[in-house]
Amino acid sequence: MHRDHHCLAGHPHQTHPKTPARRTHHPALGNSRQRNPVHAEASPAPAPVFYQGELRILPWGNRQRHSNAPLAWWCEVATLESGAWSMYHPEPVEILANFGLERGVWFQIREGIQGAIIHDQHEQPCIYMLLQPASHYYQVMTGYHREPVFLGEQI
Repeated sequence: MHRDHHCLAGHPHQTHPKTPARRTHHPALGNSRQRNPVHAEASPAPAPVFYQGELRILPWGNRQRHSNAPLAWWCEVATLESGAWSMYHPEPVEILANFGLERGVWFQIREGIQGAIIHDQHEQPCIYMLLQPASHYYQVMTGYHREPVFLGEQI
């Protein structure tokens, strides 16, 4: 996504009740057992994700060319659907987020963002935010032509 896109971790004094497990599905990634999000931060710093039934803190993509993973921290859904990343064996991951920032505009993220996880040649996992063409509202609101794949909502 645009370099100014960020998500903000929830306020440290907020509490969230446990939420029931649910299924999310993206055809290019397959099924994954996931929970509703708690907090998140989508930036170059590691981010909280729900992966294989566990809450984990994982790094964003390949930003320094130290691995064979794609050099990015996001991936367009169309790229996954085309099979262009099939050699990386991407798996679904839920990126836990409450708020996002795109080109100076803050917006609420109700349930999180769909992502993909890839393991590099050293079996180290890294996450990629999935992007799709922006809705008209998102494009007018942010001036950007792509948006994250939001879980359970469309902005």
